[in-house]
Amino acid sequence: MIIQSLNKLFLVTLVPYFLLFAQACGEKGEEGIVGSFHTINAILPEENGSFDFQWSIIAQPDASNLSKKNLIFNTDNSVMTFIPDVEGNYIFQVSISQYNDELSVQSFPFNISAYLIAEDQENGDQVIEVASSSNDIDLWLQEKIEQEEKSEIESPPPPPSPPVKKISQKPVLKKSEPKKQPIKNTSTKKSKSGPAASSNKKRFTVQIGSKQSFNEAKAIASEFIEIGYDAYIEKSFIKMKNKFWYRIRVGSYDNYASAVSLATTISTTKNVHTWVDNVRNE
Repeated sequence: MIIQSLNKLFLVTLVPYFLLFAQACGEKGEEGIVGSFHTINAILPEENGSFDFQWSIIAQPDASNLSKKNLIFNTDNSVMTFIPDVEGNYIFQVSISQYNDELSVQSFPFNISAYLIAEDQENGDQVIEVASSSNDIDLWLQEKIEQEEKSEIESPPPPPSPPVKKISQKPVLKKSEPKKQPIKNTSTKKSKSGPAASSNKKRFTVQIGSKQSFNEAKAIASEFIEIGYDAYIEKSFIKMKNKFWYRIRVGSYDNYASAVSLATTISTTKNVHTWVDNVRNE
């Protein structure tokens, strides 16, 4: 009786797992290749709510080194990703519970091959996808685990990018041709008066008038001679007006003060404009 009871208990306990395994083995399962990513999404019992997900590997090839630590999960463990390391059949199971009450148990079988023959839908050709080596898979798994651990720690902000040095481009100066200067006519007009008379810096005289007409100048000079002044007429060519003028002048002094005194007397007595100048040499 005791043996029969134990046998019944053994059968009651293990039959569900055998049925689950047999059901999984009977299913064709998802196909994949060694070294590829395979993602499983757990089916939620309800749309809303907080659930606990416990994943496990139910079956795998004898040569496989895949373990639970190699599985990759999202933040709430509802999505699992794995990379098969050898070809063969794999079965993964997830137990979904809420408040310690198991709500659902789901299994996901996979048939993994060394390569997968797929059809190129565009050209209709068959394409063989070859798996990576097991060493590459182990390295990738190790890197992935390290990245998951580091992601929990807040990464420091990236260093500020170095300031961009603004390069100012010097403007290209267009070499301008020198402007042509107008050629000056250096030829001088012939002066009707000939060479200009030089002045005697040591002799001073008083000018009492200047006329364009010689006769008018002669009349003024005669008037001053009659009253006792040694008046004379000096012919001068004015370049600005291009004309001859006749200057009426009085006296010749070696002392500037004497010439100034005479100019003051004539200006006062005769009411004419006078000024002192140097005597011109003929």
